[in-house]
Parts: sequence; C-alpha cells; structure tokens
Amino acid sequence: VGEDALAGVHAPIGLDIGANAPGEIAVSILAEVIALRSGRGAGGSVSAREGPIHPELPAGDAYCPGG
Repeated sequence: VGEDALAGVHAPIGLDIGANAPGEIAVSILAEVIALRSGRGAGGSVSAREGPIHPELPAGDAYCPGG
C-alpha cells in the first residue's frame, strides 16, 4: 500500500458514542465513514442540528424506514 492510499487514514477512528462492545465500536466506525463520505465530518447529534435534516428534499418527502 502506497503513501497516497494511507493519506486519508486517521486514528483513532469512530464517533464517540460511548461504544464498548465490538459491534458498537463497528457501528461508531461506520457512522464516521458515512459522515465523512457525505461531507459531514464534524459529526454531531441530529437533535443539535439547526434546520432540516434533508435540506435537498421538499418537506414530507424524506424516507423514514421506521415509519
């Protein structure tokens, strides 16, 4: 693996969600990967967000798998 491939790698990885078990740690790592991929590297709680969660969608059009 070359230096270019490792340039974006940092440690420790994962969002600070209080994870302790291996599965919880995996979730925190994936959460950080998703946040970085979508341009939200700072992370943070959705409840602390100002404005709509999905500003690119018209009100009422966001899909919620939980109902």
